[in-house]
Amino acid sequence: MGKDGSVTNEDNVSNFECQTCGMRYARKDHLIRHQQNHSNINYECEHCGFTTKRKDVLTKHMKRKHDVKKNVQKEDDIQPPRKRQRIEDVDQLPEERVRNAREKRSLTTTALNDGVENIQLQPSNNEERYDLMLFFKEKQVDIVQILEDRLLRNNIKFYMSVHVRMIKYSPDGKYDEAEPHFNSKVSTILQSGASEIPHELNKGFQKVFISFEEFIKNGSGWQLEEVLQLDLCVTKYKPLKGGSYLELPTSLKRSNCILNIQNLDNKCFLWTVLSSMHNFQQKSRKCRELCSIC
Repeated sequence: MGKDGSVTNEDNVSNFECQTCGMRYARKDHLIRHQQNHSNINYECEHCGFTTKRKDVLTKHMKRKHDVKKNVQKEDDIQPPRKRQRIEDVDQLPEERVRNAREKRSLTTTALNDGVENIQLQPSNNEERYDLMLFFKEKQVDIVQILEDRLLRNNIKFYMSVHVRMIKYSPDGKYDEAEPHFNSKVSTILQSGASEIPHELNKGFQKVFISFEEFIKNGSGWQLEEVLQLDLCVTKYKPLKGGSYLELPTSLKRSNCILNIQNLDNKCFLWTVLSSMHNFQQKSRKCRELCSIC
């Protein structure tokens, strides 16, 4: 490491130490990114109070968030950093705007004659926007209520997909962004098992976090920049069950390996088992012929 605290190519790649605070890192780019925290230069967004050590990050932030192409402060006009302000905190809005703000963060779309439903849940404030764990905690009650409401009408299957924005800084001062989705597994809940909703929901959250940790582990350099939304997909579920007699297709009839008892009730499985146990030789039997052996 140079005398001015900068990183050189001669450093040991397995042990990089910050000369300012003593923090150690296994990768050079991690140390370079950390050293920016000790810089006296801060760039602040005049629209929302967002602060950063990098001028290019502020330029991209203002273009993406505020549709401003070039509006970066000069170093002489830099103000002391301050915390991010809440953009649209529902709790701080006037009463007449609370309902509208909440509606904007929940959008429902349906398909297949309302058999498939997709509910989009968005962060309610900046605390949820920048903290994935808090976002899940705050939305859990809403998701449980949605699933309980759908379960009153039908058995259901559901899964969750979390959409986030990730950012990764490189040693040359540039950065990359990605917007991956992290999905849970599909869960099935019957109307008789409404008490299983919290358990299935926790399993889904754990699956999402495992996928998220896989994305950022092993020194990948990716870090969470923003939670965009959570998609909750709910479908009606009707389990298959036995029914009355149905004529077999010709190809199956000719196979001579399927029992298909002619019955007028919903006990086709019972008649088939009886026919198999008593080794009836005829290809087609009627259930009344089996009653004599019951």
